[in-house]
Amino acid sequence: MTKAITPDKVSVPIPDIRVSYLTSTPYRFAPDGNALIFLKEGAFAGGARNFYIMDFKTRQERQLTNLDPGFLTRSFDLMPGGRIIFDRLRENSNLAVIDLVR
Repeated sequence: MTKAITPDKVSVPIPDIRVSYLTSTPYRFAPDGNALIFLKEGAFAGGARNFYIMDFKTRQERQLTNLDPGFLTRSFDLMPGGRIIFDRLRENSNLAVIDLVR
């Protein structure tokens, strides 16, 4: 369950946000401090991890991206202008052993 408090230690109700800690922290606070940007798993097995924003004032969650499944986003950061910088990893290597006859 997600919980939040103000600097004065007053409880603030917010939606339940569930994230997966695959390799790094899957959330960042927006530069102005009024929102939380986070990675959320797709609704179905194998679904893409997409970016969402939760506005602290309205307490509303909104999807920011619609990324294709098949890629893994492990880490991201926010630029001062609010842009998201992130990596995408696809594990689809095909290996073959070729023995040359000499």
